[in-house]
Amino acid sequence: MENKETKILPVLVLRGRTMFPNISFSFDVGRKMSLYAVEKAVTNNTELFVCTQKNSLDDNPSADDLYTTGVICRLVKLNGIGDKNVRLQIEGLYRGKTTRYFEDDGLFGAEVMRVDDIAPAPIEERAYHSVAREKLNEYAKIAPKISSDLVETLLGVENPSEFVNILAFNLNIKESDKQAVLEEVMLAKRLELISSELNSLAVNAQLEKEIADRVKESVEKNQKEYYLREQLKAIHGELGDDEAEVTELREKILAKKMPEESEKKVLKELDRMSRMPSSSPDYTVLRTYVDWIIDLPFTTSSTDRESLDEAIKILDEDHFGLEKVKERIVEYLAVMKLTGKVGGSILCFVGPPGVGKTSVATSIARALDRKFVRISLGGVKDEAEIRGHR
Repeated sequence: MENKETKILPVLVLRGRTMFPNISFSFDVGRKMSLYAVEKAVTNNTELFVCTQKNSLDDNPSADDLYTTGVICRLVKLNGIGDKNVRLQIEGLYRGKTTRYFEDDGLFGAEVMRVDDIAPAPIEERAYHSVAREKLNEYAKIAPKISSDLVETLLGVENPSEFVNILAFNLNIKESDKQAVLEEVMLAKRLELISSELNSLAVNAQLEKEIADRVKESVEKNQKEYYLREQLKAIHGELGDDEAEVTELREKILAKKMPEESEKKVLKELDRMSRMPSSSPDYTVLRTYVDWIIDLPFTTSSTDRESLDEAIKILDEDHFGLEKVKERIVEYLAVMKLTGKVGGSILCFVGPPGVGKTSVATSIARALDRKFVRISLGGVKDEAEIRGHR
């Protein structure tokens, strides 16, 4: 609620800090316009109108750069701390709003009127105040940043306006949000704003705590693993075990530039192997597995010959007749040429021994200029031996 009576006061401009009523605050001032305001207040024995500039980085703000709502303050103490700086203590008396600023060579004065809160019905006021106190308790339990003395003081404050002022001044929130709380005249809305800020701070504090706990757990796990590995290394050293073999295998794996999933898997198996005694049967199995993976040609490739005429020529040179077979092979090669890939296609040749199944496959490899690999499965009676389940 605005009081229509106005008074002319010197203006003390803060940056990066928002003043509130019911607050006693000490700070240093050094800017020319601030020293002028303090001098005027002392000379004329008047209060100060303390407001905040919108951009804290601006060294020389104009009247348009200042918020119009601030606090009328009493100068409590003044100490000189240097040629260009003074330390002063002010006490916030009540909220004020300027009807106009006036400026003389960068030095500000203002015509100010008092602004008081508009209180809701008593039962509504108590409800909003109770919610805000509850939110403060929740935040205090989670966040170590807020002083227990401050919380105890606030919980003992019965006046809701004073509660909001003290809490808003001390909360670690954006200055623009503090200014919004200062400017709001409806007490219920002020309590709602401060409850919302407390809720956001509590959520952030809980999230920070969870992240910190996870980081701590991860660090402790890494330290434990490091300690155990160092112990294992010392034991191997005492037993005369040589880790050069494992190191060499690890370097070979990393040098292969295999797919990430494959590399992760084989390194995991190598770590298992490194923790086993070389006399263990599983050690031999894992060593064979790692060697086999390293020998796979992950990054080795060749360039296919794409000439169908050349392919037909080679097929005719190697085989007489077999027109349907050669026609199907040429069709397959044509599709591969058009699509640019084969997608893991399989050609199956069926027939008794000696009819030319292997020689046709050899001709296909020669036509494509690919390396030909032959795996003989003669005598294999169980597919598990191929799939590796034995």
